[in-house]
Amino acid sequence: MDLVTLRVFLSIVSEGSLVRAAERENIALSAVSRRISEMEARTGVVLFDRRDRGMKLTSAGHALAEHVVTIFAELQSLARDLDAQRGGESGYVRLCHMWAASSMLGTMLADFLEANPGVDVRVDECTLDETLNAVRIGEADVGVITSFASPLPEKLELIPWREDELRVILPRGHVLCEKSALSLADICEHPIVAMRCANNFHDLLDEQARKHGVVLNERVHTNSYENARAMVAAGLGVALVPSSYAWPYVKELKIEVRALSEDWARRRLMICVRRNEKLTAAGQLLIDHLLESTLRRSAA
Repeated sequence: MDLVTLRVFLSIVSEGSLVRAAERENIALSAVSRRISEMEARTGVVLFDRRDRGMKLTSAGHALAEHVVTIFAELQSLARDLDAQRGGESGYVRLCHMWAASSMLGTMLADFLEANPGVDVRVDECTLDETLNAVRIGEADVGVITSFASPLPEKLELIPWREDELRVILPRGHVLCEKSALSLADICEHPIVAMRCANNFHDLLDEQARKHGVVLNERVHTNSYENARAMVAAGLGVALVPSSYAWPYVKELKIEVRALSEDWARRRLMICVRRNEKLTAAGQLLIDHLLESTLRRSAA
């Protein structure tokens, strides 16, 4: 069982689908299917229960998955030991983050790479669940997420990073521009440009709407904050976005920004790592840079 096949196996475990695993690993679907079939033939056991809705591990598959995770952990440990010898001057870091952090990370990562030209950083933008799972199973070294109410998965720990507030963006001249701060009830009286890509963000709005007894009047569904700003600027509705996606574009797009006067609008961004597991020197350098950048911003 070569390492490529074992990595494909873990991708199927994570994605629950041959198709998504093939896309994730950038391998033909037929090659993924063949590798798993050959793996089952060689071991003499069935690893997956193939269902209409996806691939589920059998008991034998669960046993193998535990060993494969250990194998890759050992390989990562080897990489850490070698990287530590280089003092972090070179290395490879896999960073997984949520949409909410995209605009903040851009400049920070550019500064980090300029200061550490020997370090290669791979960045993946994912949902909350995808980010947590990627860090948990070792597919990412570092994750950046927003705070959430559910219990943190085992083997993970969070490092407080920074805060971000949700803001309301409106077309210039909109009737709500007369107010300096808005409530969710104010917003729900008007058409809304909704973010469907950030599932946990949309779930948060649904939850708050239920608590406040209001209904989200979703006129437009879009898949990025950039599209949401453009839709608002065109007059199709109002939108809730992180402040980092609002203020820099006021003059360019001729939009207005208002505060959301409710406690839940303030969100904490957290750095997520595996508990009791030493990061590579390059990974620790990246985390230190993110934390220091926030401290410098606070002091400015």
